[in-house]
Amino acid sequence: SRGLGDVYKRQDLNLGMEDLRAETKWKTTTLCGSGTAGDSDISNNVFKHPSSIALDPRAPTTLFVCDTMNHKIKCLRVDSKEVKPITLNLSDQLFYPQGIAFGTSGDLFVCDTHNHRIVKVLLH
Repeated sequence: SRGLGDVYKRQDLNLGMEDLRAETKWKTTTLCGSGTAGDSDISNNVFKHPSSIALDPRAPTTLFVCDTMNHKIKCLRVDSKEVKPITLNLSDQLFYPQGIAFGTSGDLFVCDTHNHRIVKVLLH
């Protein structure tokens, strides 16, 4: 929630993210995702099993998404609907990331499930 009554949830079956707005009587709007699983170097607005999201506490229009089966974290700018993958060092390559959260210092933490580790991502 951004304090404006907005709630975000992942949507497994349609492979997209929805914006649920309380002030519009819980009408749903697809924020991104095509409804078809995939990944693309041309358009990052495609997901394959988005499993969790986290709202950036320092940028309230920015969501981070675990794109689990593409082994990526993607950054979604809610206002522009722009989606970009987060670039990590080769040694930090993710393998089925499934959980994501921000720490009190603003660092992003990712559950890198099949690598059996928690990764700290310095964004700013």
